[in-house]
Amino acid sequence: GPSDGWAFGVAKESVRRKGLTQFSPEEGIWAVQQNGGRYWAVTSPQRTPLCLSQKLSKVRVYLDYEGEEVSFYNADNMQHIFTFNVAFQEKVFPLFSVCSTVTYIKLC
Repeated sequence: GPSDGWAFGVAKESVRRKGLTQFSPEEGIWAVQQNGGRYWAVTSPQRTPLCLSQKLSKVRVYLDYEGEEVSFYNADNMQHIFTFNVAFQEKVFPLFSVCSTVTYIKLC
């Protein structure tokens, strides 16, 4: 349905964990998301639509803390999806968000 979706990425340690309604780099979240069958990079002020050659079934998130990058790849074919340039100033942690009763995630 229209509410089915997911988001994967990284979040800074101090991110608000309650009451957060919108993911954004300003909130300390760098992620890609799928919603309604479409893919987006969570950028601001508008999300960036992603044009992918195939449906994502595995996503690789690559964090280069010293290099100030978070990159996303299709793990099946290593197609680059999106890269955020981030001057990290605190610890970051994996972010997983599933908004669906039919979507599941498996960490590898």
